Amino acid sequence: MRRKLQLVMSGTIIGGMPLASVAESGFIEDSTATLQLRNYYFMRDFSDIQGRNQQSKAEEWAQGFILNFKSGYTPGPVGFGLDVLGLMGVKLDSNSDRTNTGLLPVHDDGKAASEYGRLGLTLKARFSSTELRYGEQTPNLPILAHTDNRLLPQTYRGTTLISREIPGLTLQAGWLNTAVMRNSTDHQKMTALIINDPINPRRLAYATGDHYNYIGGDYSFNSNRTTLSFWQGQLEDIYQQRFYGIKHALPLGAWTLSSDIGYFTATEDGHSKVGNLDNQLAYGLFSAKYKGHTFHVGYQGVYGD
Repeated sequence: MRRKLQLVMSGTIIGGMPLASVAESGFIEDSTATLQLRNYYFMRDFSDIQGRNQQSKAEEWAQGFILNFKSGYTPGPVGFGLDVLGLMGVKLDSNSDRTNTGLLPVHDDGKAASEYGRLGLTLKARFSSTELRYGEQTPNLPILAHTDNRLLPQTYRGTTLISREIPGLTLQAGWLNTAVMRNSTDHQKMTALIINDPINPRRLAYATGDHYNYIGGDYSFNSNRTTLSFWQGQLEDIYQQRFYGIKHALPLGAWTLSSDIGYFTATEDGHSKVGNLDNQLAYGLFSAKYKGHTFHVGYQGVYGD
């Protein structure tokens, strides 16, 4: 039997930081800061599926601190700003025979770090309804999302662009070249872990790409009840991915009927470092909402090689 237990307690302190002397600039006036305290206990028992002399349990307890400061913009046709993400994790309980929970880094001697942390800076510029950002990124897109299911979030570093110049249309593009894992402080190359071995399906193909590019957008219309989406991403020399989606909400008296339908495709790219890829994923989620109650029914299918 494989058992898994995780307990998370978090609290957030939110504060604005107005300074009267420069409030008119907007850089400070529109700034916000949050401090999240995240207490995390994780236990996974896999003694029945591991061989002799291998770790049979992962169990650790840690405290995390997540500081998120977002500035406003300087005045003028082009406004400039700075965002700061401060992350720190502290070990509360661990042992060398039960590490690798994803909460804490592990040293070469097999012991978890007592503490770890990093500081991420993001420079940003805004013109009209278009924003350009360079530095630490936490994307949450159909084709790429940062992982935030442990003590500290995963982040990426690169350049992103978001434009909302046309009503209802949001366009985005990005170029990311490194990533920091959720229990690490080091920037690493973009890495793919892809199962692509029909003879030994347990084998993970491990490969790195110099950068990940993406472009896409969402268009909402019909009083924002309908949204069309298209996204394309490329991890250089590894894979290309596309996403097509449609969401629709239909009010019927006290009821609201909603649908969320999406389709992913993935193929190899460039030098095909993990071999040939050809797979598709389709899903549909349909819901009926009545007052405070929502009923869901969904389907997901994976096809290809």
